[in-house]
Amino acid sequence: MDQIPSRPPAFEFSGGNLALDFVNTWGDRARPGTDQLGSFQRLVDFAQEAGLVDVGQARAYLTTARWDADSASAVLRAARRFRKSLYGLFSSLVRGAAAEPEDLARANRAIRSAFPNLEIRTLGEDLVWASNGSPPRLDSLVWPIIRSAAQLLTSPDVGLVHECEAADCTWLFLDRSRTGQRRWCSMASCGNRAKARRHYQRQRNA
Repeated sequence: MDQIPSRPPAFEFSGGNLALDFVNTWGDRARPGTDQLGSFQRLVDFAQEAGLVDVGQARAYLTTARWDADSASAVLRAARRFRKSLYGLFSSLVRGAAAEPEDLARANRAIRSAFPNLEIRTLGEDLVWASNGSPPRLDSLVWPIIRSAAQLLTSPDVGLVHECEAADCTWLFLDRSRTGQRRWCSMASCGNRAKARRHYQRQRNA
């Protein structure tokens, strides 16, 4: 889908899965300031950068949001709650713990709201999931993310989900490395910082 070329990307997509990338829009859950979804505009930005909507669709969502700010705020709050539940579910799986009933219940409510409103359409030579409503409802922005989460949670790939080992990072990712020993969400960020800390410690010990 078309993107706005003049605007630099605001989100990093290193999780290997749409649902995980959505969870990762909150980098360190101990610090509220690391939450990248501070407004409905930012939710639309994420959807556009993830390829879920094109420029025209993004503008349509924002236009609707300006006319119905209360609904836009409600959708943003619901998206954040769903994100929190997804993190709880995946983090529990990573630790080998049982899923929290509240997280599972919230995820199921989101799934029930999304799937009845989706249908398969053609896009060029491909078949894609799309909203069956026109004009789109504001909450339809999150439906593809909900579908991605439901598919991953019930697929064998869920065993490949890991959490970044950095103390100040809660990002999740699919470890498809050959050795299955990936430790960091991204070598460009947490991996490099850990490498720099080890180098500094070696120099200090020497």
